[in-house]
Amino acid sequence: MDDHKILTLVGFANKAGKTALGRTAVLHKKNIRLLVIATDASPKLENELKKILHPVPPVIRVADKNQLGRICGRDQLTVVGICDTEFAGAMKKLKHPAP
Repeated sequence: MDDHKILTLVGFANKAGKTALGRTAVLHKKNIRLLVIATDASPKLENELKKILHPVPPVIRVADKNQLGRICGRDQLTVVGICDTEFAGAMKKLKHPAP
């Protein structure tokens, strides 16, 4: 259920222009606050992004490439960078709720 809410927030962030869609866009954006990576994406991608991005943003794995792409208006999408602190914080809370 929380995955659905996270996907909804990804869609809102995308409509607000607070996302970087795809690997190349994520690498060129300077203010990534959170990485949302598809569950069926290669672990190699996550490791590559963690090596290149500084500071290293937190990572959430949610949905598959098709679902992540559909929510952002694309066929498939492997990674979405969230650039807004508020959206990123809300998604992290949903994925890892405080006890």
